Amino acid sequence: MAKDKAKEPGLTRGSLLAAWAIALGAIAPMLDSTMVNIAIDTLSKDFHTTLDTIQWAITGYVLALAIAVPVSGWLMNRFNGKKIFIGAVIAFGLISVLAGISRDISSFIFFRLLQGFSAGIITTLMSTLLVQTAGPENVGKVMAIVSTPMILGPILGPVIGGFIVQGASWHWIFFINVFIVLIAAPLMIKKIPDFEPFDKDSTLDVFGIIDLSFMSAALIYGITKAADHASFNNRETILWVGIGLALAVIYFVYNRIRKNQTVLPMNLFARKSFAASSIGLFLANISVMGPMLILPLYFQNFRHFTGSKQRLR
Repeated sequence: MAKDKAKEPGLTRGSLLAAWAIALGAIAPMLDSTMVNIAIDTLSKDFHTTLDTIQWAITGYVLALAIAVPVSGWLMNRFNGKKIFIGAVIAFGLISVLAGISRDISSFIFFRLLQGFSAGIITTLMSTLLVQTAGPENVGKVMAIVSTPMILGPILGPVIGGFIVQGASWHWIFFINVFIVLIAAPLMIKKIPDFEPFDKDSTLDVFGIIDLSFMSAALIYGITKAADHASFNNRETILWVGIGLALAVIYFVYNRIRKNQTVLPMNLFARKSFAASSIGLFLANISVMGPMLILPLYFQNFRHFTGSKQRLR
């Protein structure tokens, strides 16, 4: 079937191979984002820390991924897209090793932040490079072909992670990324074409990115403290949520002064389709990311299942 699609007008064999190489490079972060959830209980015990602390290994990963989105666009404008993408994939593999050999929770969370940042560049550039490789008229055909392994990555992540945690140790959740990168990197170097910079004169809204990053971190931290106290009416929650809201106000003022020439132009939300899709994506992530953290802990601690779904006797 792949050969038949490759022969369709406008979709060459070279374009199809390049698309597969790009998809393979993105599999490691997709697997890793879900495998770690299975090891939360094990990580808490090995690092002798609480769930409140270890959850920042996941929350920080997602925040760093979000920060990387505008940065990746700027990198694509200034530098060769192929080199940026391959560099991010290799960096993800190297950082995975550092995360796997972490000896304390602080270094582990730090390396997870770096992992999330490199993963954000990979996932953002993946879509852009697929469009550039296949052309806008063929991107639907390419996505139909390469979407299966991209979808299976997050689905199989918890299964693979469970067997790794049960059969080896949590360290191998990160070490396995190295093998994927070693296979993907040579293929990407050989098959992906060069992509010239879009706009070398483009600038990066550093203040906007920093403000939104600290705003998100403050709001999340305040909400976690509300969970600790089982109430929003406590000093820590009020303080950190207040800081987050103050940073939000600062960003609104900054965006108005810059006349929407910021990393997140607020006038986009005036469009009903954009606002509706943003709200839907926000709610979807709540419904997906929450259970991905809670359910493994429930089955391991209350139902006494191991990582590979075998009940402990």
